[in-house]
Amino acid sequence: RYTSSITFIPDTDEPKFGEKLGIGFQKVIRAGLLALKMGFSVSVKEIPSSDGKEDADSYFVNKTKFSSTRVHDFLPWYAGKLLEEGKSESQVMQEIAKVLVYRDSQLELDTAIDQLKSALGTKKLWNTALQEAKTAKAQKDADEKASKEAVSLELMKKYGFQQHRDNYYFELVGDKMVQWSNFVMKPLFHVRDDNSQSLRIFEITNEFGQSQIIEL
Repeated sequence: RYTSSITFIPDTDEPKFGEKLGIGFQKVIRAGLLALKMGFSVSVKEIPSSDGKEDADSYFVNKTKFSSTRVHDFLPWYAGKLLEEGKSESQVMQEIAKVLVYRDSQLELDTAIDQLKSALGTKKLWNTALQEAKTAKAQKDADEKASKEAVSLELMKKYGFQQHRDNYYFELVGDKMVQWSNFVMKPLFHVRDDNSQSLRIFEITNEFGQSQIIEL
């Protein structure tokens, strides 16, 4: 990672029929939510709507214009867009809380809630929404863990090995598992040609979470 913060600039496309937001805003929302979940600090520099349809490269023709355009913190900006789409305040708070649960720092959470409650809700309501989101996430994580364990058990029964924390393990020896590798592999593509020289492409991930694309 080369930075801890990202600023998105959405194109001001006109919304399609039946939609409240243009495609440029929709893409920034999807990217911004993903970046927040990955731990980035996210903001948005929005081109004024009074200037019509604009792209960032055609609107920001000089440094002065770029610097004078306001930068919004992503979550309050996103909350405003949800309200524009017709969401109720409670629905907006539920959606935002789903993102807040990915913040590990209590200081970051408190700062975000202070920013959000100036736009809608109270601190008590935000804390309630956050607690509900944490409970839902914990249940989802538990379900996913149980599913992975079930898959690992099926691998053990069928092939004699299982995957655990980016490692492969062989059958039980006594009460212990025997580690076979410090990596796991995920098949991505199988490329065939007329000369029967197939190319298989895998993603290999080691126990430290480092990934690399390889050919076999």
